[in-house]
Formats: sequence, C-alpha cells, structure tokens
Amino acid sequence: MNQLILSQEMLDSGISKICQAIENHTEDRFNKKMKIRFAYSNSRENLIAVRFPVQDWQLNQNGTLHGGAMAAGFDMAMGIFSNFIAYLHGNVAVTTHLNVRFLKSVPADETVLVTARAELSENQLISLTGEAWLESSQNLVATADAAFMLITPPAGTRSLNEHIG
Repeated sequence: MNQLILSQEMLDSGISKICQAIENHTEDRFNKKMKIRFAYSNSRENLIAVRFPVQDWQLNQNGTLHGGAMAAGFDMAMGIFSNFIAYLHGNVAVTTHLNVRFLKSVPADETVLVTARAELSENQLISLTGEAWLESSQNLVATADAAFMLITPPAGTRSLNEHIG
C-alpha cells in the first residue's frame, strides 16, 4: 500500500467529523437514516470502525437485516474512510465496486460494527476490505471488498470533506 502517514489523533478527528456531519445533516436522507456512528480507528492498521443500529425500516420479510442495508453499511464505512483519504489529496471518493459476502443473518434490535481497512492506494484508486460484526456477541456476519476512485469534486457541489478541515 502506498503508506498513509496519519497520526491517530488526525484519523480519529477526521473520521469523527465526517460521521458527525452525516448525523447533523438537515435533510432526512438515506445516509442520515442509517445512524452511522464513529466507533474507533487504528492508524497503524489503516482501519476505521463505525456502528449502526438495526432499525425496523431496514428489516426484510424474515425480520432480519436486509442485505441491501448491510451493503449500505459497508459502502458508508468504506466511503467515509475513502473520503477522508481523498480529502488529504484535495479530492472526493466515489464507489466503483462493492462485493459483499453474507455469512449469518442479523436479527432485529442488534447493533452492527463495520470495519473498513484501506488495503491499497494506487493512482486514483483506493482498495478496501471490511468486516461486519454483531456488537453484542462479536459474531462475524459479513465481509466485503470495494474500490473507490478519487475524483475532483464537481463544481458547485458540497461534500462531506468540507467538514474535516
């Protein structure tokens, strides 16, 4: 990996600010409804973790977490980390692909802890891996890998990155 040289304090602060900006967004959009919260980070391992509660609107017909909601949790965790890395280069990050492997169902009224680890950063592409765990039992319920592309923010658009600096 092209080494990220980040202090623990810088990583914690940046990721926390992005999560807070999502939480405080005035419009009631999908990202805000997920209720993603910063959990922890580890700068030596290029890893962040966020958590989200399983809510009624995220349940499938079996009363468990819908696969799309799990995929969204991964996309958000990896996107938050990728956008923090992109911010360091004056860019924003967009998802190019996301692959999720579902291992176990997630019951209602759980909290899911999602990790995102930046594995490789080359040119304008960031590759990440992720894991999702039930916070209550520490059971691994899903894994994922994804790639995000760094792009120049389109003129006139606002990004989460404006909340970092």
